[in-house]
Amino acid sequence: MPVVRELILGSTSPFRKELLEALALAFQAAKPQADEKSVSGETPNEVAAARARLKAESLASDYPEALIIGGDQVLALDGISFDKAETAAAAKERLQQLVAKEHTLHSALALVYSDSEGKAHLAAADEQVARLMMRSLSEEEIDAYVATGEWQGSVGCYKLEKRGVGLFDHIDGDSSTIIGLPLVLLTRMFFDLGVNYLTQPKGPWEITLPSS
Repeated sequence: MPVVRELILGSTSPFRKELLEALALAFQAAKPQADEKSVSGETPNEVAAARARLKAESLASDYPEALIIGGDQVLALDGISFDKAETAAAAKERLQQLVAKEHTLHSALALVYSDSEGKAHLAAADEQVARLMMRSLSEEEIDAYVATGEWQGSVGCYKLEKRGVGLFDHIDGDSSTIIGLPLVLLTRMFFDLGVNYLTQPKGPWEITLPSS
């Protein structure tokens, strides 16, 4: 079985990094060398899955004998997929679209093993979906929330773990899925591969790759 000597989080998101740090694992965070906007798909889960894999595979040559975590999140509303807003005006428009409606967040994970030559092998892939119902908001409330700056870096233009929790009527999904690194899913994927971080938090790990 191949041996993983280090764990790489293919993301520079401070929120994903903070979530992974909660597992007390030894890992490095690295910026993916991938153009995620070049990826398309028929459904939100297909787009998120393809982007997650692309991000992880883009780091394989730089980190031999590593297990690389790629993650991506796509927001879907009424059959339309959305990416992150780039401006405060776009964030306000996004929140106005979400008001009094249910939307879904598709958080995909791809675990890629890099062999000793830096060649990528897909070890596991899966996704978790969260459903969120935003309450009716006044324009004054939306403007006040956008002014907090919490919309930045979030596909939904909100931070549920901060003041953004007040935007919602009800939520079906755990907070790590909504942030973009579903920990229950990730740890299950670890265990399925033979990565027992509870007994061996710093590795190295022998992993079981799927048959090709």
